[in-house]
Amino acid sequence: MRVVIDGRFAGQTITGVQRYATEVVRGFDRLLAEDSASRRRYDLVLAVPPGTSVSFNLDHVQVQPVGHLTGHLWQQLELDRFSGRDLLLCLCNVGPLRRRNQIVTLHDASVFAHPAAYSRMFRTWYGMVQQQIGARALMVLTDSEFSRNELHRYLDIPLGRIRVVPLGGNHLESVVADRSILVRHGLGRRRFVLAVSSLAPHKNFGVFLDAIAQIHEDQPDLDIVVAGGRFERVFNSGRIPIPDAIQVGYVTDAELKALYQSAACFVYPSLYEGFGLPPLEAMACGCPVVLSSAASLPEVGKGAVLYFEPTNPASLAHAVSRVLNEPALAGLLQEQGRLRAAELTWDRCARQTFALVEQSLAS
Repeated sequence: MRVVIDGRFAGQTITGVQRYATEVVRGFDRLLAEDSASRRRYDLVLAVPPGTSVSFNLDHVQVQPVGHLTGHLWQQLELDRFSGRDLLLCLCNVGPLRRRNQIVTLHDASVFAHPAAYSRMFRTWYGMVQQQIGARALMVLTDSEFSRNELHRYLDIPLGRIRVVPLGGNHLESVVADRSILVRHGLGRRRFVLAVSSLAPHKNFGVFLDAIAQIHEDQPDLDIVVAGGRFERVFNSGRIPIPDAIQVGYVTDAELKALYQSAACFVYPSLYEGFGLPPLEAMACGCPVVLSSAASLPEVGKGAVLYFEPTNPASLAHAVSRVLNEPALAGLLQEQGRLRAAELTWDRCARQTFALVEQSLAS
């Protein structure tokens, strides 16, 4: 039986969505390597737009360039035509609108819950696509119970058609940290607090900066570091200036690992997340995490992080100050964070996803 995987993500800049798709496909490949029966039973094809260079190695998942178009037209027309009657797996929030025989991952319902965070063009397109997919797709995958309930609420997808598969956080495990980023930005001479995110309004950087201003009253020698791209075509992200922070922009995995390993703590103030991959990355790298108590984030952090009320700068300032001033607490968060991250791996995510693909093929 052939399963076609939408590989449009392979030619895109890596954010959390593309990271997830990459790691799931790589996990499928490892699963097939270990299971000769599955290799004989299933033919997995990663269909990619013409000219796409796949940056990761696959031994058992076939990479197949398809058609002549690119972008949304490629996905809606040529991918749909290529996959024919086979099961189609789309891992990045969108898929062919008219197709029923597909499994689609919808990571969250943020374009409905926080429409002001997105450009008008983006939210109009994604809102329409997700409504159509929610009504037609054979099965919808999502990252958390919070997102499952949100998709049911905003898209009226029956809960029985939505399956929860948590993400993994161990993709930086084999990466060698690139500490040159610390030298370039003058980091390491003083302690620093790290945040990793786009600057979309629902990421809540206003509260973050208000909290840091309070912390600076007692600890003026503390640096604030923000990593991540702006993605203006997607987010209305230019509204929030960060005058007191060192903005390092989009970073490589090796640079990101160095930042996590060197930070005094990692802060994630978001108001809305379908999962929240950066806190899990930070935990896996041994960085103490101070985490918003909103949305899906308690599902990710469980008892391994220090929570704060995301609309209250004083709550965030108090949590960060505790980590900075209580070495025993910081050490406990490092230990518990590593243990929590070890529970959520990409192999686990891929195996659960593959089991749902098998279930769909058998039905």
